[in-house]
Amino acid sequence: MTDHAACECLLCVDYGDRHDYNDSDRDIIGSVTEYGWSALGIGPTSAEESPPCAYIDGLWPSMRLPELAIYGVNDITMMQRALNAVAKQAQEGRVLQVGETFEDVLALPAVDDYQVKLSPIDPSWYDNEFGFGLWFNRTNRVRYLQILWPDGEGRFPGNPELDPHFADRQPLMWMPRELHPPSRWIRPPD
Repeated sequence: MTDHAACECLLCVDYGDRHDYNDSDRDIIGSVTEYGWSALGIGPTSAEESPPCAYIDGLWPSMRLPELAIYGVNDITMMQRALNAVAKQAQEGRVLQVGETFEDVLALPAVDDYQVKLSPIDPSWYDNEFGFGLWFNRTNRVRYLQILWPDGEGRFPGNPELDPHFADRQPLMWMPRELHPPSRWIRPPD
């Protein structure tokens, strides 16, 4: 793990609220302490909500790397495995930067050489999407990267030829929320 002298996360600084942590908070903190990160999965609780997503907390405090997120795969466990696979490669020295591709993170049946890639997440998404991560990191200025996955032909979100079946599975988080087209991720005001 990295020297925590300059870190302001809740592991490194006692903010006086540790007695308020619940069991889930303690489990996540334990995972970050033991492994260097924790992969959180979030599933919809109703049919009107967006598809599931998952994100990692702890990469910044433990390795000074961007935190990661993935959206729209219908299996939360699979998304957590994908996050863990990318984080493990980063722990072994792999660079986490925009445009970097990773193999053997997600699999699509009957597609060889299926790769995912890292995309920036505009900070306008942070408050809405990463509440626990922001609470965990406190005043650290962390960045988040999105793991994008392609359709069966290798086309990523944003490509006009993307299979329409996958068109609204992942938010286009490289753009500010206010510029994102209306979708299951951004609903027009009532």
